Amino acid sequence: KMSALDLQEKESNALALRGVTKRGSLLGGGAVERAMDEEAFVSTADCISAAIDALGRRLQAFDATPSSAEKQQGVTARRRGSSFRDEEDEAEQRRLERFALYKMVRKIETEEIPPLDRSCLKAESSVPPPDQSKVRFNASSEALSHFRPETKRSRLQNSSSCRALRAQHAKSSKSSILEGAQSQWASALARKMQQGEQSRVWRSSHLKLMVAGTGEPCPSDHLRLWFVTMCCARFLEDMNKIVKVSKMDLATRLQRQQSVVGRKVSVTSQMNFCSSTDLTNLKFMELVLWTRVQIRKKRTAAKCILGCLQGWKVAGRAFIVAKTVVNRIRTLQRWWQGCRERIRERRADVSARWEALERQEIERREKAGHRWFPMKEKVRWNFIAHEMRARRYRVLPMIEIWEEEKLRWRSDLKKWHEEQEAYQAMGTDAPAPTLQFCWPPSRPTHAPERHAPHDRDRHGHQQACPEDCPGRRGDAEILNMIRRCWQYPGGTGGWSELEAPNR
Repeated sequence: KMSALDLQEKESNALALRGVTKRGSLLGGGAVERAMDEEAFVSTADCISAAIDALGRRLQAFDATPSSAEKQQGVTARRRGSSFRDEEDEAEQRRLERFALYKMVRKIETEEIPPLDRSCLKAESSVPPPDQSKVRFNASSEALSHFRPETKRSRLQNSSSCRALRAQHAKSSKSSILEGAQSQWASALARKMQQGEQSRVWRSSHLKLMVAGTGEPCPSDHLRLWFVTMCCARFLEDMNKIVKVSKMDLATRLQRQQSVVGRKVSVTSQMNFCSSTDLTNLKFMELVLWTRVQIRKKRTAAKCILGCLQGWKVAGRAFIVAKTVVNRIRTLQRWWQGCRERIRERRADVSARWEALERQEIERREKAGHRWFPMKEKVRWNFIAHEMRARRYRVLPMIEIWEEEKLRWRSDLKKWHEEQEAYQAMGTDAPAPTLQFCWPPSRPTHAPERHAPHDRDRHGHQQACPEDCPGRRGDAEILNMIRRCWQYPGGTGGWSELEAPNR
């Protein structure tokens, strides 16, 4: 630390040097800027001598030997710095040695030739060398040859031929499988037919042997004989009952018929052994039974429907609502399909008239010396679509007025009919009508007016369009469209624009 005396000396030295610098050059300097008087020179010499004396005193008071604490701190710092510098120097030395070794090794090498190999790194590094088999293969001429045009072409040809061979093989295998299956089924059917024929021959021969009394029946033949015997016994029993019924009187016969109504009786036998009255009664009973069966079936169906309705009490409503929505959507779709078809037809009609009028306008301009070209079809159709959409929007108020007029016309016509019917019912003549006859109001349309069908002359040619033909106004509107479209050749505008409604 500096004492107060040292600070004062330092400040005085600085002021002395500043005064010397301002008044003239320092010792050994060049010429004096301006002439110095005797007093200034004496003051300058005094400042210089004072500064020299202060420097001498500081030099004599300076002690170069440090204190014990400063000595200890300096020793510790030097030790730390020396050890840290030694470690850094060793690490830097090892790094430089390793870099020197890596200079002799290449990262990608197909064939390691000394001294450019990794033998020098085995002692320095414990990490095993990486597998560079793929790198060597990619750097080889064999791998590079795969990307040549002729190699690619041959590879594509080989793949296409392989696919063709696989397809042919699959087709042949499929045909062989089908043929094998057909042959298998054919052999199975032939075997079944052969077995059936053998069974038929065996049964016929066995029956002949049984009839002749030279064979013994098998268990299946026992069953067949039992079934035939039972059928014959049942037939004989029915015949016996029919004979007994035919011998009874009418009252006893009806009583017996009512008791055995549930049994199956042959209709043919009844027809052969019963009278017309009995047949009528039997038919009536048959109708009664048939009616009861039908009633039972209807009741079963009604129970099924009732169960369905009870089960659908909650979910059925949602299902019915969904079906109703679907039907309304379908109705709306059918209506829009019809509207879209009509809009397409009107656009096509306007486009055809556009082409004819555009051709006439171009011819007229060419005669006047102007070169003109017709619009492209895409631009024409785009303009017609936008223009017709705007015209449809503008005709909506007119349609609303037309609906009101149509309702008024219908109400007037209904009143007139009611008056006529009232006079006719009273048998009096109706007075003269107060209202004149009028046609129903015509519905406004957004499409340009068409030409009316004109008469033809005696040679079969159509006559010229008269002046009052509504088609002339439609042609003028289409011609106005054409001229507006010509102002925008790119098809970016020209059609009628609509203002957004205020909400």
